[in-house]
Amino acid sequence: MSAGGGEGLNTYTTSPRRKAGSDGSLYTAGQGLVAVVNNPGTGSLSSISSLNLLCWPGVGSEGRWNEVPPPIAPGVLRDVTRVDFANYLTRTSSLHDRFYQARHQLKEDSARRLNVGDPGGPSALRGEGLVQALRQVPTLYFQEDFSMTRPETFHEVVKGETEEEKSVALETQNGYLDIVETELLNEIAARSDSFFEAAESLQSLRMSMAETLEEIRGLRHGMDIVNSGLCERARKVQTLNRRRENLKEAVEMLQVVEAVVHSQEALHLLVLGRDYSSALALLDNLHLQCTDQDLSRLHCLRHLPSSLANATTSITESMVGDFVELMRWKQSSTEVHSAAMNALERSGLTERLPTPSASEPDSGEDLQASLLSLLQGLGKTGTLSGVLSQIRASGIDQLKSALRSVMEILLPPMVCASVSDGEAASHLQTQSLGDQLKALTAEHFLKLMGACLAVGEACCEHFVRMSDMIAKIATEGKVTGHKGAIDRMAVDILQVLVETMHNRWAKTMMTRLGVQQSMADLLELVDLSQECIDLATFYNVRPVAKLSSVLQAQCKAHLEAAHTQNVASLQEALEQEPWTLADVGQECQSVVDRLTSNETASCSGESNGGEQNPPIRRLVSMRNGSDPLSAITTLHANGQDFRIVATAQKTILMMNEYLLFHNALPDFATETGRRIVELSTLFNARSCQLVLGAQAMRQSGLKSITAKHLALCSQCLALFLVLHEPIKSLLLKEQGQSRRAILEPELERLKQDLQTHLDGIHAKLVAIMKERLLLSTRQLSETAPRWGEDIQDPTGVIEPSQTVQQMAKQLQILSRVLTPILLSSQMQEIFSGVAQTFSEVLGPVFEGLSVGEDWDEERMERWEVQWKADCAFLVETLNGLPMNDRGSQDCLEVLKGVLKAGPPNNNHGGSGVKKIGEES
Repeated sequence: MSAGGGEGLNTYTTSPRRKAGSDGSLYTAGQGLVAVVNNPGTGSLSSISSLNLLCWPGVGSEGRWNEVPPPIAPGVLRDVTRVDFANYLTRTSSLHDRFYQARHQLKEDSARRLNVGDPGGPSALRGEGLVQALRQVPTLYFQEDFSMTRPETFHEVVKGETEEEKSVALETQNGYLDIVETELLNEIAARSDSFFEAAESLQSLRMSMAETLEEIRGLRHGMDIVNSGLCERARKVQTLNRRRENLKEAVEMLQVVEAVVHSQEALHLLVLGRDYSSALALLDNLHLQCTDQDLSRLHCLRHLPSSLANATTSITESMVGDFVELMRWKQSSTEVHSAAMNALERSGLTERLPTPSASEPDSGEDLQASLLSLLQGLGKTGTLSGVLSQIRASGIDQLKSALRSVMEILLPPMVCASVSDGEAASHLQTQSLGDQLKALTAEHFLKLMGACLAVGEACCEHFVRMSDMIAKIATEGKVTGHKGAIDRMAVDILQVLVETMHNRWAKTMMTRLGVQQSMADLLELVDLSQECIDLATFYNVRPVAKLSSVLQAQCKAHLEAAHTQNVASLQEALEQEPWTLADVGQECQSVVDRLTSNETASCSGESNGGEQNPPIRRLVSMRNGSDPLSAITTLHANGQDFRIVATAQKTILMMNEYLLFHNALPDFATETGRRIVELSTLFNARSCQLVLGAQAMRQSGLKSITAKHLALCSQCLALFLVLHEPIKSLLLKEQGQSRRAILEPELERLKQDLQTHLDGIHAKLVAIMKERLLLSTRQLSETAPRWGEDIQDPTGVIEPSQTVQQMAKQLQILSRVLTPILLSSQMQEIFSGVAQTFSEVLGPVFEGLSVGEDWDEERMERWEVQWKADCAFLVETLNGLPMNDRGSQDCLEVLKGVLKAGPPNNNHGGSGVKKIGEES
């Protein structure tokens, strides 16, 4: 579709505003065009004039348009025939047929409705035509949000790809409009008679109502005349009865006044005796009498309502004060002193604290009786809910005050003990609370937090005891109608106390977010924090999420700081590693034993009822209590002995730190696993660069990279591969699919890297022996023509040649170097490769050796004897090497085949021997 065509049908696109005159003329012409198109036979002159203006702008209506134009010269215009309009007629024929069908249908419907001879009449078809017309219109047009100005609605209604199709769609919509309009006019015409009939009925009804009202007024006037004569005597009798009743009420009111005067003394005595329930009952009785008998009308009792309200308010305030006092934590100072003394004793400080004045606790019976009286009184006044809210606020204040007191008591001596400089300690005591907490050592901070936890638990226990006592009174039915409020108070007060404790705990921990601490101190802090979090579970209230977030942040910060330090330390140790055998410390052996034993798989605290932290503390104590001087030469793991370097032991101990952290905090499995992978990857990558890449010659000052260095590196990697599965099992134990999906690929990638590096070292050892073998084969080719010169008796024992003995010696040296270091499986893998390499290289060499053309038979016989002796000696030497399950049958297949075939034919010249040696 062309751009111009799209704009012509798009009714919602904006266009520049035309002038007012032009818009009016175009609108008029458009209306005329619609009328002419709908009914061409009835078009008025004004419509035709407007149509002229639209089609031929600039030509006025007064112009002589009907005059015959002058003739046109021949040849100017082409002749027009009906064939020229064929395309136009084809396009418009369907539209023309639909138009006339619609008009014909409308005429038939109109004739049928206006047919007077129809038995039902016009009223019989009333509404039917409109319903039929509306059924022809699609349901889209009846939607509430239908608007042709919306692009999506316009494109849904006006469908088509070409202008012609869109014109057909628009013509269809106009047909719908004409049908609905015609039916509406028919319906209006059919209902006009009913409207006028209803108006006439309404006017008649109005006249009838006016006549009825006039008759009612006459009846009322007659009733008034009758009542004036009959009711006068009855009114006098009623007046006398009212006077008698007033006198009786006056006597009763005097009696009530006397009772009010006597109740003042009784009320004063009840308040002094704290019998608030009886006092309130008396006030309620007085208030009821004042309300029922309206005593405030008397001059002497005009102030009685306000006096009763003031008395009720005064008694309520007294009850609230007494109730808050009864609920107050009176033993707070004693608990604070006890917790502070215990913390100082555990810290080894000899600070003397003044003994607080302890208030004697109320006895259970007296306390319960007082609570009962107060609860009943508060329940009657309707202030119990408000008082319970005050108790919550009072409990928060008391807990905060107690925690503040613990800080004020313990911080000065602990700061002095943590800072060796006395002047600095004095200066710190004048600083903010956060600075003082940062200055504490980890041990003192833990003792401080333990004291705060003890005080918080004691405060919660006090309010639990008081809440249980109040709930018991409510359960026994002594306080009716408030059991739900009392139960909610018990939960709410514990909720706010636990929230306050958690928020203070989190705020205190945040002050030491960047302070370094050991793993044991971190685990103890986690234990204390978990006990604080468990308060919510113990009292069945909601915990504060902030505390868990702060605890996680503390653990992440510790893990990140420890990892950064470990990476730097390991890099430095690797740069200085001499790659020599190091003694294995008992601590490292203990770590490996725990990883490879069955206890590691169940190291989650099952022996202590599901508690995780106690086993971790035991592991830390075992680690700290191990004797670093007790060392052994090999490290035992999975029934195998490994000989490793010092940096490998250092890496294992670092990974053990992460595993201890994981056992204590399994939620950090992803972070812990990634850092273990990073440490292992660092050791693997750097050792590969230093040993295989020979950078250790420059970094550590080694003269060369020997087979012993390669063997030690291989042993370290083999040990890491052995420990990989226990570490993986420990990290992924009881973890969800999301964490497994993160850790498993990284652990598998680490395992592949370690195996690749290990295979590279074994291939390097085989390559070293191959290089030496190639040098020996050149010597063998050079010395082969002189074989047999020293043999006197070919039938005797023949010694191998010097070159072959040198090859065997190199194999024996390599075996002696690797055997004390490598595992038997590694030895078999390496020497299987070495044997196969020797067989594949020496087979073609021995097969290509030949004698000189001028040699006699005796010389040739001695040469063949030497050839067999050397070849048999090499086969025997290679058979003596440790090989894998394939054995010598597969590895030595080539060399044994050459030996079995015997010496080569003697028609090869010396040049052939040299060529084969060079190729080898």
